[in-house]
Amino acid sequence: MASRIVCTIASKRYLPLARVTARSFARWHAGERMVVLLADRPGSAEPPPDEPFDLLALEQLCKARPELLEVAGRYEELQFSYALTPVLIAHLLGGGADQVVFIKQESLVTGPLDPVFSLLDGGAWLALTPHMLGPAPGEDAAERELNILQGGVYNGGIIGARADARTDQFLEWWWARLRRHCRWDLEAGLHWEQRWLDLVPSLFGDVGVVRDPGCNVGHWNITERRIELREGEAWLGDERASLVRFSGFDADRPRQITRYNTRVDLAQQGGAEQLLAQYRQALIDEGFDAALSERYGFDNRVPENAAGEQEPVERRDAEVAVAESLASGGAGEVELGIGPKKPRTLRRRAFRHLRCRRPRGTVICTNHGSAFESRRLALRDSLHSWHPELPLVVEWLDDQRVESSAAHKAPLMKKLLRAGWDEVIFLDADTLVTGPLDRLLEPLRAGASAVVTPHLKRPTGNGEATISLEMALCAAGTFNAGVVAVSASAQGQAFIDWWAARTAAYCNEDLQAAVAYDQRWLDLAPSFFDKVEVLRHPGFNVGYWNLPQSRLSESDGQLMIDGEPVSLMHFSGFEIDRPDRVTHYAPRLRTAELGPVGEALFKRYCKLVA
Repeated sequence: MASRIVCTIASKRYLPLARVTARSFARWHAGERMVVLLADRPGSAEPPPDEPFDLLALEQLCKARPELLEVAGRYEELQFSYALTPVLIAHLLGGGADQVVFIKQESLVTGPLDPVFSLLDGGAWLALTPHMLGPAPGEDAAERELNILQGGVYNGGIIGARADARTDQFLEWWWARLRRHCRWDLEAGLHWEQRWLDLVPSLFGDVGVVRDPGCNVGHWNITERRIELREGEAWLGDERASLVRFSGFDADRPRQITRYNTRVDLAQQGGAEQLLAQYRQALIDEGFDAALSERYGFDNRVPENAAGEQEPVERRDAEVAVAESLASGGAGEVELGIGPKKPRTLRRRAFRHLRCRRPRGTVICTNHGSAFESRRLALRDSLHSWHPELPLVVEWLDDQRVESSAAHKAPLMKKLLRAGWDEVIFLDADTLVTGPLDRLLEPLRAGASAVVTPHLKRPTGNGEATISLEMALCAAGTFNAGVVAVSASAQGQAFIDWWAARTAAYCNEDLQAAVAYDQRWLDLAPSFFDKVEVLRHPGFNVGYWNLPQSRLSESDGQLMIDGEPVSLMHFSGFEIDRPDRVTHYAPRLRTAELGPVGEALFKRYCKLVA
C-alpha cells in the first residue's frame, strides 16, 4: 500500500482544534497518526507527551525555505497558516510520502476518508472537493452560488496530492502566489489561499474531483446534505458522512454553525445541531478556552493594507495591461492565410433569425448588432472555408438589446437545442476560424455535455506580471465565454438551462459580488454538471489574454501558436480605427509586440472587417 500522511496546520492557540481533528481521524484510521505543522514560534513549555499527532516544527521547513519567516512577519495568524498549505504538502512528499492529504484544523472526521484516498490510489495526482456538486435550489439560488464564486469553486478544507511531477509544479506555482497574495480581496478575485485553486484544472489538467456528498460537508452545502446521527455515526441518507467542516465556528455562539452564514437554521438540519454540540464539547475537553490566551509568536508583524500592497516589482507592460483589463473586465510584411491552403468551395450563406433548414447535427451560432455586421461576415466566410457543412445561425440584436448581448447568448443556445440540434457551438462575432474545429467537435460527439475554453491553458511562470494576470482571471472568470459548446444530452440541457437562468438574474460587472457578465458563472460548470470538457489545446480561443505569453508563427499558411495550430482566433476589443492596438481592453498591448506574424494577422483582419 502507498505510504500516506494526513496533516493539518495550527498555531499554538488553535492546537485544540487540531487535537479534535486528529482524534476523530484516528477513530476511523487506526494505526495512522496525523502530522500537525506548528505555524508559530515554539512555546516556553514542552508539548504534552500524549499529543494525538506528530508535531512538525516550522523551523524544519525554514531550512529549505528561509523566506517563511519573512512571510510570517507580514501575515496575520490564520493567514499565515493558510499560506503554508502547499509548503507543508511539498515537505511531506519530499520526505518520501507517496500521498499527502491535507485537512484544515476545524474539521471532524466522521467516517473513512476513502473518497479522497480512492482517487489518489486510482492515479489522480491531485484531488479537489467542490463546495457544491450541483446548482443551488430555492429562490436565493443565484445569490448562494455567487457566494461560492466569491470563496472559490473548490474548498481548501481537504486536498489530496500524490507524488508526481505535476504535483511538484502545482505546489511551487501555488506557493509563489501565496507568498504575497494570500488575502481576502473580493474585487481582486481572492479568498485567502482558496480562490487560486479555481485555475488549477485549466493550467494543469486531469484533476481528480471528489464528488462524494459526504466528504466536506459545511455551512455552504449543509442545507442540501441533511445529516442524520445513527448510533453516534453521521449519515447523509444511505451515504456515510466522512468529513464535516466547522469553518467559522464561534464557541460563544454554540447554536450557530458559522459566523460566515447566519441564514442556516440548525434546528431544521437534522443531526447537524447535535453534531455541532458534540464538536464544541470536544474542543472544551481539549482545552480550547485556555489555549486562546496563548500568545501568537509572530504578532509583531509589519501590517499590510487590505489590498496587500507590496514592494514594487518590475513587470512587463503588455501582461499588466491584460491583467488590468480583465480585472475591470517593426517587422516586414508577412502574407498569412486564414483558411486552408486550397480552400473548399465557399457556400455564402447566412442563417438569420433562427431560420434553420436542418434542425439536427451541429450548428454554429452567434449574435451581434449593426456595428459587428462585417465581423460576422468574416466569421461566416472563415467558418465555411474550413467547415462548409456547418450552418451558421445569427441572432440580430437591436441597439437596445446589444447592450445586454451577453445575457442573450445562453437563451439562443437553449432555443437551438430545443429546436432539435444535437450540438450547439456559440462563437463571438469577432472570432475568426483559422483551422479545423475537430478538437472542439470531438468531445461533444463523444458524449461531453459541454465544452468550455480557459483563458490560460498552462502555467507561464511565477513573475509578478503573470501572477497579476492570473489574479485578474480569478476576478473575471477562468473560462472565456466567447467560445462555449453544448450537447443535447440531459446534462447539456441542464447546463444551458442553468446558465440562461443565471445570466437572466445577474449579467453585469460587479467583481466584488463575483459577477462578470455571463462569464464568471462558467467557473461553476465543471463541478455542477457531469462530463463538462475543459478544452486546453492552445489553438482554441486565442485572444489578448494569452497572446503576451505566447509566440505566433506561420507554417504552410496555417497560423500557429507556440508550435501548435490555431483554430479559433478571438479579436475581442479590436478596433479598426486603431489597427496598431490589439484591444481597447488592454490599450498598452500593441500588435507590433506580437511579432511579424501577429502584426500581419491583425492587418489582415482589419482589411476583412473594414
